[in-house]
Amino acid sequence: MRGTHPVGNLWRLTGLLPILFFTLKVWQYAPAGQAAQLVWFCNISNLVLGLAIFALRSDAIFITTALLLIGLPIWLFDVAVQGGFHAFSILTHVVSPALGLYLCRNLGVGRHVPILTIGYYIALQLAARFLTSPADNINVAFDVYVPVKGLFPNFWVYSLANMAGLFVFAVVLRRALK
Repeated sequence: MRGTHPVGNLWRLTGLLPILFFTLKVWQYAPAGQAAQLVWFCNISNLVLGLAIFALRSDAIFITTALLLIGLPIWLFDVAVQGGFHAFSILTHVVSPALGLYLCRNLGVGRHVPILTIGYYIALQLAARFLTSPADNINVAFDVYVPVKGLFPNFWVYSLANMAGLFVFAVVLRRALK
């Protein structure tokens, strides 16, 4: 760990927030028979963020926060175009990344977090491929995101573009948090 916040171990308790937000999503999806929705980047990242905060693992806090932040515009677009807004999603997409940013700024992050962020992204893509149906296209693990489908010749080019964009975003975010 590169630093500690003056409040010390009390900050670990803030890890309860993202875990609570994940639990609310479980409550939302599981009874409706939509448990696969829990595998989305944002939902898994909330759970992992909470655990990372408990452990005060600044690199893991950064990685999950980066995924939550980069997904924010996509979530806003989906809500605006497709509807389906749920109040719990504000907690996931706004409160958790704000908490993560605050902690990253105060704890610091390692220099390898951009590449680790890509590794996490790939792990969540693989989880979606193994645990969910191609029809759901969770984490766009099976097909190009429909609104941009015409911009990419195939899924693999799209996936590489996503990873490149995420890497650049993680580099810029890391520098901004210094």
